[in-house]
Amino acid sequence: MKSKPVIFRTAFLYLGAVIGAGFASGRENWQYFGIFGEDAYKGILLATGLFVFMGMTTTYIAGKLKTTDMGKIVLPVRSEKASHILGWIFAIMIYNALISMSAAGGSLLNQLTGAPAAAGGAAVVFLVIVTVLGDFERVSGVFGYVVPLLFAVVAGVCIYVAVFFEPTGEPINTKPSAMASTWYVSAAVYVAYNIMGTIPINANSAIRSGSGVKSAAGAALGGVGLGVLGLALTTALLKDPSVSDNLDLPMLGFAQEINSPVGWLFAIILLVSIYSSATGTYYGFCCKLKNDDRKKYKVVFFAVLGFALGLCGFRNIVTYVYPVMGYAGFVVIILTAFNFIRILIESGKGKFEDEQDCKCGLH
Repeated sequence: MKSKPVIFRTAFLYLGAVIGAGFASGRENWQYFGIFGEDAYKGILLATGLFVFMGMTTTYIAGKLKTTDMGKIVLPVRSEKASHILGWIFAIMIYNALISMSAAGGSLLNQLTGAPAAAGGAAVVFLVIVTVLGDFERVSGVFGYVVPLLFAVVAGVCIYVAVFFEPTGEPINTKPSAMASTWYVSAAVYVAYNIMGTIPINANSAIRSGSGVKSAAGAALGGVGLGVLGLALTTALLKDPSVSDNLDLPMLGFAQEINSPVGWLFAIILLVSIYSSATGTYYGFCCKLKNDDRKKYKVVFFAVLGFALGLCGFRNIVTYVYPVMGYAGFVVIILTAFNFIRILIESGKGKFEDEQDCKCGLH
């Protein structure tokens, strides 16, 4: 990859892994930012800084160590056994993303047409299976096309709502989650549960580009992009808190209020965002599966299992499961920061050369 494409490809991969149903639909943004009113903007700025920091550190570490193993990227000590165990813990945690995106696909189709939630979830999981079986290059290629379009449409609808939408003025009674009761804790929890699913994607980008520094710059650009879109979403959601609070997919509700064609366009874009996030994170989970003749069957099996678990509903997952994952993600952020410091200290001593890149192919 050339230097310029490396930066933008990494940024698109980072954006695509995070901008899933919860982000693009406004559900997560409302739950973790908008519900705090004007303090939401402080939370967005804090989250943007954390996204930039974590994106840069994970890609830089992966490039230096020449590894895509999540345990080695996060753990600040050299221990094959500990890295292996930690890597599997992270893989199981990011598997939740497939479950939540399957549930989001069901909520989307149900809110649009009244069709059973299982139909939307099945469509998302099928697309994820097809893409992940094509390995990293197919995942990267898809993200390069869909993420810029996704970003433009979501931002466009947000701007329209912020400028032209007439609020109902109805009050809301919902309180912040007990596990994320302040804007700064909520912002940190939000980044913490999102970041685990981006580590395998960022690491693969760094390894395949041959430059941890260029990939780190791309991840920083992606983090800034997440912040810009987060600010746009917050402004739109705060225009009418009652709509934002009552709907599973509030930005879809706003889009439908503009007119029917815009509603359908946003629904399609939302489906793409659900698919992109599910694909990126599920690819990371599949990197931990043993590369043998049965790997493809395992990919299909765990995807179908995720679909079944996703039938419990998207709002329930965002409200109850995400905060728990977020607190676990705090550990990831702290350990990664220490590992980054270790890498910087050892960078002039040639102590990384024994690390090997893990093979994550499906073929």
